[in-house]
Amino acid sequence: MKQQQEGGANSENYQAGGNILVNNNNGLSYHDVKQVTQDVMRADFTAFSAVALQTVNERFDYMSSEFSRRLSQLPPENQKSLEDPDVQYAISSAGKSYARRGTEELASVLLDLLTDRCTAPSESLLATVLNDAIEIAPRLTKTERATLAVAWRLLRTTSPVDTPEGCFRLLRHSVAPFIGELVKSDATYLHLQSLGCAAVETFNGTSLHDVFSTYYPVAFSAGLKPEDVPERLRPFLPDPMIFKACDHQPELLQVAPQNGTAIELLSQHLGGADVVQELQSLQKNNVLPEAMVRDMVIEAIPEFTRLYEVWDTLGSLKLSAVGIAIAHAVTVERLGSGPDLRIWINED
Repeated sequence: MKQQQEGGANSENYQAGGNILVNNNNGLSYHDVKQVTQDVMRADFTAFSAVALQTVNERFDYMSSEFSRRLSQLPPENQKSLEDPDVQYAISSAGKSYARRGTEELASVLLDLLTDRCTAPSESLLATVLNDAIEIAPRLTKTERATLAVAWRLLRTTSPVDTPEGCFRLLRHSVAPFIGELVKSDATYLHLQSLGCAAVETFNGTSLHDVFSTYYPVAFSAGLKPEDVPERLRPFLPDPMIFKACDHQPELLQVAPQNGTAIELLSQHLGGADVVQELQSLQKNNVLPEAMVRDMVIEAIPEFTRLYEVWDTLGSLKLSAVGIAIAHAVTVERLGSGPDLRIWINED
């Protein structure tokens, strides 16, 4: 039966039985958003037994309540995204996936993806990626989602640290919570690849030692004698921005910035790109041997024993934009916060 509603100025209209239409001039309240969200999720989702339908309705109620709470905290221009049929489709997909699976972890991941989708401009790359992530995330196991989170955190992100203790504290907080879910099974990684979340680069993986020596060399310096420093860099020996006492051998020196990227930011201070490159090379070539780094990491974070066991395969993953979006949502779900997804998914 055809349903029709008409509204005048300052009206708020809703229509179920197909796409939900919203004519919103005053902004949606929490209850308005919840009603629209529930209607979108429930459309064409009634062919269940009474017991199953009760469970489904309970899950819809949870998803719509939580999504409404999150959306009501966004600026009005983002709330208006609820009028977009593409957003409504994403809401429907997320709601139905949670209704089928019913895990709190999946609900939180989908809610984070949905919230990000409401802030993404229509037809943008970010919106497209988030749409795909909302469809694919429920098709992954919790282990697969954790695998994406670890690969993203170690291979595609870094955070400021200036000591070994700071590095271990960061890794303990941002990586260790996922390690217990990691597996060695090739099937896990091939499934991620088949769904477009990542490519498995069998002959071009990144070792954990490469990760630590690239992103956190300041935490693993072997130490330098003053005479080991190239002559062009010796005028900077007294400069605490450039050199400091070695954390592992205080009688020696080490390069002070965190990594090569941090050194680049000091280009003007150093006096040019050639000096930057020389300092980067000095730091890169002065990292402790792999076995020593491994022992230090495992002593500080015993959970990393398992990470080393699975890394031969996990380190070969090259995440797609969809894989990054899911990894970001999983990280936010587990840790409570995360950087802006637009850092990795943008059209600049």
